[in-house]
Amino acid sequence: MSQEELADKLGVSRQSIYKWESGINDPELDKLKAIAELFGVSFDYLLNDSIDAEQPSAPIQPPKLKFRKPFRSKNSVSPAKPDSDNGYVSFSYGRNRRSAELFEAASAEFDKAVDERGYTTHFRLQPDLLVEFFSDQKRAVIGFFWDGAEQFVCPYENIIALNIGNNGPSSFVSPQTVVGGIFGAGGVGIGVGQAPVTRINPSVLYKLEIVYYADENKTATYTVNLSCSREYAIQNARRNAETEYHALMDALSTATGSSLNKLSLAITTAKNFMRQSKKTNWPEIDPAVCYKEIAEGDRAARERSTEILTIQKEEAKHNQLVKFFTIGSLVVLAAVAVGLFIWMFAASH
Repeated sequence: MSQEELADKLGVSRQSIYKWESGINDPELDKLKAIAELFGVSFDYLLNDSIDAEQPSAPIQPPKLKFRKPFRSKNSVSPAKPDSDNGYVSFSYGRNRRSAELFEAASAEFDKAVDERGYTTHFRLQPDLLVEFFSDQKRAVIGFFWDGAEQFVCPYENIIALNIGNNGPSSFVSPQTVVGGIFGAGGVGIGVGQAPVTRINPSVLYKLEIVYYADENKTATYTVNLSCSREYAIQNARRNAETEYHALMDALSTATGSSLNKLSLAITTAKNFMRQSKKTNWPEIDPAVCYKEIAEGDRAARERSTEILTIQKEEAKHNQLVKFFTIGSLVVLAAVAVGLFIWMFAASH
């Protein structure tokens, strides 16, 4: 089929077909659905290069199963969530003295809630971020869990595709003030100027998109944004702060990439499980239960936020006292030094 013929059948321009074939752009979901129907193939066949063209395509929606409606809350994981998620004081660019204690308490509470669900498979998307992916073959559902509750629950048979992207570490050039000198027969000159300096921004934003059937005829996309940025790692008072920050970003990026590979494998396993399963009476998802758990999780999150705010105030008082006694000590030492100098001066005369 020529580009013109396919464009005419899909109601798009020939240039659009060319861009799809060249990898410049990707078709939108409605166009993907039209292509799948036109050629009698599945979404999997269109999106997965590893599927052999000779294999018979799997059905988009198993006809033997009654449609189960997924659950999707109005909450979302903010890319800025990591700093507040584990109790660090981001605005002060320093590590709270009780940060580890706060995170361990929140983490224990989180792990207990996750384990109580009895998921077949579950793992954190980032080691220090309380966002968990789960897959449960007893209910034949996948989803995301954070703030004490399932925020997204999708039946296996509703899953169409998983898309993962990231912006990658970036570099940028910024001016830096430098001092220069000129030495020669004509004399000596010293000046201040600006020189370009290349800096590396290792923060990576991961974007997860799960394409699924929201109802029997309508598709939707569920998005999760994960940022590897950690402001609390910046220690202005330490000389090797930047080195430590870059090392932490690399470790987080590596760990997140490993988790996303597990997520992709888990979704593939879930879809294969559903195709092979002969069971038809899978349990329905109860939105009322999910919303109740979300409310309980929100309350626990507010309690943690209140505790963090209290500790922040304690930290501010502590820092003020340290500053007061430091300045006071310096003033006393200065007064003693002046007094000794006057006494010695008077004694020598």
